[in-house]
Amino acid sequence: MNLGEDIDIMSKRARLQRNQDVHTVAQMPIPQAVVCPSASVLCSAPLFRNIASFLPGLPWRLLHLVLETNESKADEEGGGNQVNAASICKHGGLDDCFTRDNMNKALAALRMAKQPLTDLVIATNDQRGLEMVYELRQQDEMRKHPMCRFYHAMRSAAERGRRKMLEWLSQLTEADTWLQDSWLLDAAIKSKDVATVQWVMEHYRGAEELMLLTMTLDWVASEGRLELLKLILNNFPRAILTADAMDGAAANGHLDVVKYLHDHRREGCTVDAMDNAARNGHLDVVKWLHEHRSDGCSTDAIDGAATNGHLEVVRFLFDHRSEGCTTVAMEGSARNGHLVAVRYLHEEREQRFTADALLDGLEYLDLVRYVFDHGGPDGWYHGVMDEACGKSLEHAKLFHEHGAYGCTTRAMDKAAGVGHLDTVRFLHEHRTEGCTYAAVNEAASGGHMEVIRFLHEHNYEVFTSATMGRAAYGGHLDIVRFLHENRDEGYSNEALSQAVMNGHLKLVKFLSTVSSEKCTAMAFETAAASNHLPVIQFLVNNGAIDVTISLLEVAMAAAAEKGHLDVVKYLLATTERPFPHMVVSKATQGGQLHMVKFLCSSKKSASSIQVEVKEAAYLGHYDVLCHIIKCGEAITI
Repeated sequence: MNLGEDIDIMSKRARLQRNQDVHTVAQMPIPQAVVCPSASVLCSAPLFRNIASFLPGLPWRLLHLVLETNESKADEEGGGNQVNAASICKHGGLDDCFTRDNMNKALAALRMAKQPLTDLVIATNDQRGLEMVYELRQQDEMRKHPMCRFYHAMRSAAERGRRKMLEWLSQLTEADTWLQDSWLLDAAIKSKDVATVQWVMEHYRGAEELMLLTMTLDWVASEGRLELLKLILNNFPRAILTADAMDGAAANGHLDVVKYLHDHRREGCTVDAMDNAARNGHLDVVKWLHEHRSDGCSTDAIDGAATNGHLEVVRFLFDHRSEGCTTVAMEGSARNGHLVAVRYLHEEREQRFTADALLDGLEYLDLVRYVFDHGGPDGWYHGVMDEACGKSLEHAKLFHEHGAYGCTTRAMDKAAGVGHLDTVRFLHEHRTEGCTYAAVNEAASGGHMEVIRFLHEHNYEVFTSATMGRAAYGGHLDIVRFLHENRDEGYSNEALSQAVMNGHLKLVKFLSTVSSEKCTAMAFETAAASNHLPVIQFLVNNGAIDVTISLLEVAMAAAAEKGHLDVVKYLLATTERPFPHMVVSKATQGGQLHMVKFLCSSKKSASSIQVEVKEAAYLGHYDVLCHIIKCGEAITI
């Protein structure tokens, strides 16, 4: 039975009375001369809209918005998003594939969507889309559906500052109920639009007093919206604020709001006001608070200002207040490279250097020199020089010259790991700490051949069998070859597996010639998922992997999910068995339309490909879903 016949959406009389179109239809002008009755029908916009209103499913305008929004969310969240499944009924040609039960289950998938259609069209300021959603919810199966809920439409429009939408919503039959929403004003305030707030105040019809969250008003103050704040407080004198209002306004540099709250309110502020104003460099606010209020500040004020390089604020606070600062001021200034602030704190305020200040400022060599030239840090731990040696040769020399400061084996480990051969050589010639296996392993991972050669030639017995594996992971054939020819630690199949997983064909070939170790199944599967076809072909053709049916199926599924068609075709060619359902399922989950098309048309498919429609629907793979249905294969939902 046809879906349109099976589901009684609404009475024909109600449809014919509607003046709004359900589908996106261009307003077509009526021609002067009518050739035939069919042309007359198609050229009559009102009549055409009524005809279109009989079609089931979502209008394309809304469907496109849903798909586009969820693609954007998937990109942001790093994965698929559960979206509109009812959209599968869009094409009349799919009706034969659907029953009422299927439609209900598709709608169940739709309920998993993260954002209703109403919110989507309001968020995108789509007035026509909003009208369509309202029309859509008149259909029986959509009236109570969460995606078409409308009871908060006016609140959502107010929160977005959509005045045109508010005007339209106020003309609907439900407007009297919506305009009694006592939270409508609080939502409008969040738009930060004075005109929207005034509209709500003028049109509110509720018997209850409008609700205003204290945190909303505090937020308005912190955002510096003085005109809006005055409007609310003048009309609602009993509205409650907290000290967070002035604290937030001060932190964001809104001196006009701070003054207004000081003159007209009693909530006051806390030390956070001056602390955060100083941290953010708002000197005018800091001065005003100091001169007109007695709340004061804490050591966080100078600490924050110094950390962010606001030297004028630091000077003012030291000159006019007595709270002072902590070591955080020096350490924060050093961490952000504010040498001028460091010099001021040390020379004019006698703030001492700590080991953490030196460690935090290692990126800035001129700052490190300044610290050493002015007595060095009060305390010390070896980790500081260890970190410094990983920066540059100049760092290593500077720390070595101040002989009281030692280091550990981690110093050479770090220098080797980043490929600083000159630093490694300097430490070898001037220090006695040596290094550990971390030096060669990290150097191998980074492809630092000269460091590997130096450590080998100078008899550093820190090489292990894992070293070659680390080099193989990065595809560094020269290091692998060097280790094979000059060291006797050997290696396990880890080296081959790492090379396989990362697609290093030349390295795979080399390791296969010098070792009888075989590739692991996990590495083979990873190579398939990563589209390393040449590596896969080499392994299979040269017996470097134990080929089993299970191995091929798992690898095929991994490749199908990622859309690597050439890999799937090659693996299929190596076996006479039909591919299992798992392969199609993975392709569907991955949204790989070209892969699904190939698998559904392949003669090597299983006797009955069972693909769950809800899988594609939940993950938002609309094109895949449509193709599966059109294939005519057995479908389970």
